[in-house]
Amino acid sequence: MRYHRTTGLSTEAINYLAREVAGLVIWSSGNTFSAFQGVAMTLEYYRTNLSQGMLAAFHGTSQPTLSRIIATLEEGLAHIVTEFCIDLDDLKYDATLLDGFLIPTGNRSDQDKLYSGKRRQSGVGAQVVATLYGRLLTVSEIFRGSTHDVTAFRNSSLASLLNQSNAIADGGYRGTNMVIPIRKPNGYELDADRAAFNAALTGWRAPAERVIAHLKNWNILATGYHRRLCHLQRVVHIITRLKRFRACYAAS
Repeated sequence: MRYHRTTGLSTEAINYLAREVAGLVIWSSGNTFSAFQGVAMTLEYYRTNLSQGMLAAFHGTSQPTLSRIIATLEEGLAHIVTEFCIDLDDLKYDATLLDGFLIPTGNRSDQDKLYSGKRRQSGVGAQVVATLYGRLLTVSEIFRGSTHDVTAFRNSSLASLLNQSNAIADGGYRGTNMVIPIRKPNGYELDADRAAFNAALTGWRAPAERVIAHLKNWNILATGYHRRLCHLQRVVHIITRLKRFRACYAAS
């Protein structure tokens, strides 16, 4: 139960990941921590977003040791969870929801254009695709926070995968073929039918917002990502597939 609270996964699920990752990375039997403990600490880091120094102290080790463990295991985890990716060709046929969200990173001296005027925060943005019933399907590549949602979508792999005419999004995706709210004309109010359509669309989009909220239960995506940005895409990939892994493992 302790591991479920701190990692979001059961002990059995972590055991599975540890067995698989031990076959992919060099994990000496002389290591202070077992592969199971290493995977658990990596997931705890994603889930809690504690500083590496504080998390290392909790486990009776040093920050450099914890950093090496995370760096060693991430590549293996990214490979293992890839098998839990959906068939992206299915996006052409299914009705979907699309929404963007920001992963806070703070200002970076070596990066520009991270500030999002829409969200009044510095970070990187990503696009979430979900079913109408609130099941996460996939998350796009990440883009600088200043990138407008529709620009990020057009420059992402989703643009060629998603059936836009069968997708629902918010007004930030104006200019695409997706179903979006009707814009109110300057100086006029929408008539009752159009206003009712917009209200209904808001309700239909709600599951995508819940999917984002669940993703942000992994605090590394919600409360401030502090590592080098070159690792963030892989972290997003792992967390996205872990959501599907957890569902598949629970059903097995």
